[in-house]
Amino acid sequence: MQNIEEWSDNFGTQVSHGISNSVDVPSFYTFSPERLRFYKNGTRIRTRDLDTEPTYTDNKEDWLLEPESGDTVEIFTAERPRYVVGVDTVGTWAGYVSSGLSEGDTYRAGLNDKQDPQNAAFFEVNGGSDNRVVIISGDTEVASDTWEFPDGIDITRPIRWAIDFNWYGVGPYKFKLFYTDETASVGEKAVNKTVAELTVPNEKSTEDGNFHVWQEVEASSSNVALNAGSFGFLTKGNVSPTERTKASRIVGTDNYSGTGNYEPIAAMRIDKPRGNVFVQLSGIEAVPSGGDGELLAVVMPEDETDATDFITPPQHSPTNSVIEETTNITQFTDQDGNLVTDTANPNGYQVGFFATDVIETGGPPGSGSRTTTQARAIRPVYEDDEVVFLYKDDSATARDVNMVYNVEQLW
Repeated sequence: MQNIEEWSDNFGTQVSHGISNSVDVPSFYTFSPERLRFYKNGTRIRTRDLDTEPTYTDNKEDWLLEPESGDTVEIFTAERPRYVVGVDTVGTWAGYVSSGLSEGDTYRAGLNDKQDPQNAAFFEVNGGSDNRVVIISGDTEVASDTWEFPDGIDITRPIRWAIDFNWYGVGPYKFKLFYTDETASVGEKAVNKTVAELTVPNEKSTEDGNFHVWQEVEASSSNVALNAGSFGFLTKGNVSPTERTKASRIVGTDNYSGTGNYEPIAAMRIDKPRGNVFVQLSGIEAVPSGGDGELLAVVMPEDETDATDFITPPQHSPTNSVIEETTNITQFTDQDGNLVTDTANPNGYQVGFFATDVIETGGPPGSGSRTTTQARAIRPVYEDDEVVFLYKDDSATARDVNMVYNVEQLW
């Protein structure tokens, strides 16, 4: 059935049909740990180390990955967007291997939960052997097929890739390529081609339906160059994922020593076995025992703090919340990656901010009014990070600091 040209975009999507985007990461921006992850041979490479990482170059239009022989490098979205029941979903990305693939080299890309056991659906392009499409459920390959590039294109040409699916095994996974055919007539140069379909008959397709959008190249030869482009995740409908809002209060006793720098007073994370739940920090508030100061919530990798003894907040229930918190934290990293107990410049990226200022009114000491400033933007929290709550007192005075934080959980 032909699309009506005025009602469809260059990718063949009817523009009259509502579409919601959960992830959009254009590759003309610089790499950000808020949006992306970069791994080499199974180890996460920190953003501060990318400038000296020989396999990585941040181009203006893409992220260039050039592994040495024997290396596997991968780039994927930090976020695992929420699958919405009852509608089709599309994971999409741009990428090509400008060097081509020699025998033994492999490019894989698609949907991957990056957990153990693994669930995934992806394209596989092999140097020297057949290309495949694959579905993995619980570490087991449950469906696969071979496929070929359409005439006139190959892995060395810029391509938008997509996997169109609905979860639970009630529909096919459609593997699509979008590219330009410069030899076609005017109005027909944009090509939308389904190159393969997979189904898992009479079984659930995968054990999980929330995926990162992901690309990797496994290099057997040297001089392999993957030009990784933009990532996206689309839901075909105007949907509102179910969310749960919960709050927690932490009471502090002698938890700020008075250095005048940022000191950790608590940390929060997602329960490890339930990392597929998308969580957003929606607000924080500090109540110090006196004076002016600020509470800063920053995200950093879990191995850059000494936080231990995480438990479900007493205000939550383990069956209805994936949040864990602790006040057993004394160290975190500064901007240079050093493990410290306090610093003027903490590492990580901000996901929450709250400040208090006392305005004197001319009355007796302590009679002034308190004003507050809070950053209320909702910010995502990911399963491989921790949120560290840092307090800083303006007068470098020891304080008892109580705090409240709110989260939204999409499940």
